[in-house]
Amino acid sequence: MRKLLSRTDKPSLLRTVWVLDRARYDPDFVQPSGYNFPPEALTPEYGNAHAIYPWELETLLTELLYVRGNRGQRIANARSWALIATTANCIRTIEDAEYALFAEEGQILREMSRIGYRQFRWQPQNWDGAEYVRWWSIFRGTDLSRIFERLMGVSVDKILSVGITWNHLFNSQMQTERIQISDHPNISQQDVDTVMHLLSAPIDELEESSREVIAQGGSTAYRRGVLRRTPIIRNMSNGITSYMRPMELLLKWRISSGLYYDVIGDREVRDRNLIGIAFEQYIRDLFAAKFINCTIVGDLTYGSAARPRRTPDVLVCQGNIVRLVIECKAIKLPLPVQTTLGDTPERSRVIEDIARGIKQVCEFDFRLSNEIPELDLQYPDDLLNVVVTLDDWVFLGHDVKRDIVDRARVLLDADELSDAASAVGRTILCNADEIEKLLTIYTPEGVFDLLRNSLSDEHHASPLGAVMSTHRAGRMTQTRNPLADRVHEFLRV
Repeated sequence: MRKLLSRTDKPSLLRTVWVLDRARYDPDFVQPSGYNFPPEALTPEYGNAHAIYPWELETLLTELLYVRGNRGQRIANARSWALIATTANCIRTIEDAEYALFAEEGQILREMSRIGYRQFRWQPQNWDGAEYVRWWSIFRGTDLSRIFERLMGVSVDKILSVGITWNHLFNSQMQTERIQISDHPNISQQDVDTVMHLLSAPIDELEESSREVIAQGGSTAYRRGVLRRTPIIRNMSNGITSYMRPMELLLKWRISSGLYYDVIGDREVRDRNLIGIAFEQYIRDLFAAKFINCTIVGDLTYGSAARPRRTPDVLVCQGNIVRLVIECKAIKLPLPVQTTLGDTPERSRVIEDIARGIKQVCEFDFRLSNEIPELDLQYPDDLLNVVVTLDDWVFLGHDVKRDIVDRARVLLDADELSDAASAVGRTILCNADEIEKLLTIYTPEGVFDLLRNSLSDEHHASPLGAVMSTHRAGRMTQTRNPLADRVHEFLRV
């Protein structure tokens, strides 16, 4: 495979990846003149014999950047379907062989989980902008916005504005040159240049990064993609700098969920839990916009002066009856945890954090059922408990869920709250994306119905998104994200 790639002109093959990527996500795309790809290869359907999937294209990009060109050989035709199909088949053969060599007996659930991590996030065909709304909402707080601008040299508003505009340009052309701007009231040319520098990297730097990644060893399928942090490739030719964005989703991820990684290493952000606090407020705002006839509160103090306690982050109340309890965890599963088959310290930390979230809602469930006079809240027979994370995809595979639940029970027992453990099995684990879709698709009462349905024997082990795909009752004919107005607010900013 690498011998074949070494005989390929890199910019030409990068343009070929752009063609395959645009064909998958743009139903009106027509392949440019000179490409001979079969129509079946240009459809978004998964499972057809000619499909080359986006996660395979990401692997191909890492390998392409890794190889050094062999100028003594005849250059292969990067527009040829035969070359692309042969390279894709090589990648699959390598991955199959590595799995046969390194697979561990009894790890089928973890294997399924990491396959899902690699593939599922690429699969949705529609990008509705909810991630932009979520991350802009989280970062618009004064402190986080200030820290981001200090670290990155540009505001979140500007990196989103320029990034979205640049992405739109790339959807209609394979490459761009420097974006020129004039007479814009809020964005200067320096702002544009800063964003372009942050989102791109010279091709020689990316080549070196790919060699470092591959030198670390590990499975070909689960290596870190070198374009995740800088999804746009900078190339200098004849004194002119050009830019290429081979894959659209990599750029969209970078200017939405990728903002998290720009600041999470900052000590002030970690010590003050700024992302966690902003995430909690975002979830409260989301539910307040949806449940207009309910009261949304949370993080209330109760208990004694000697032993004060706090409620979970979000309580959805009808009158003084608590219908829904939500604990928010601003946590993202690190790549090593997503892809490893073994136990790691990072995996243990994630399990511990989410287990503490379950403990929090179960303890409150138990105490509320026995009355908390100072809060004047009532316990219903059908109280629903949810722990929602900030992760990008449903990472809670069966083995992870099992370990989280087991750890939550241990924590409850350690605090002499074993009577509260019965609520562990009634706690729903999900992520922000699933909560957003749930509140977009269903009526308020339909939200409660689906959450209850997700606890049934039929669905109890399924991700919330999978339950939504089968549960029709309560769906709205006109769907709208409850915080869709923030798109207009962002555009005004």
